[in-house]
Amino acid sequence: MSSKLKAYVYWYIMDMYGHTEYVHVIAVSEKQANYFWYNYLHKVLGRVYDYDTTPCNVIECTRFHEVGDVLGQNARI
Repeated sequence: MSSKLKAYVYWYIMDMYGHTEYVHVIAVSEKQANYFWYNYLHKVLGRVYDYDTTPCNVIECTRFHEVGDVLGQNARI
């Protein structure tokens, strides 16, 4: 059985001297991933120095995740 879920990878930098953090947003489409990403940016992270506006990578999900999950860069996808 093939999963239609994908992990869309975005990055952000908290401040001018911070390092780049990556997150995986689980979604069915890029439009849906962008919605979850912007909600996460504004409601969870707050103000960040710089961030990605489009996914820098897309990964097929091989593990069970829910639509809308925002996972860290070390998550098993």
